[in-house]
Amino acid sequence: PDRMKNALSYGADALILDLEDSVMPERKPAARLATAAFLGQGKGRIKLFVRVNSLNSAFLEDDLTAILEAK
Repeated sequence: PDRMKNALSYGADALILDLEDSVMPERKPAARLATAAFLGQGKGRIKLFVRVNSLNSAFLEDDLTAILEAK
């Protein structure tokens, strides 16, 4: 979560939040919560993208459920 906030200060045009292979399976629930909370803060200054797990992954449905509830 701290990295997400810090990334906003670097002047990027967009920020990609990764829920896929950079997150260990046991940390995915916490990463989803942090990502959804960050998205819900309405950071309108830059575009926000979320990289979710693959279509055939057991994690995809939980990824989408978490982020689609956020704005």
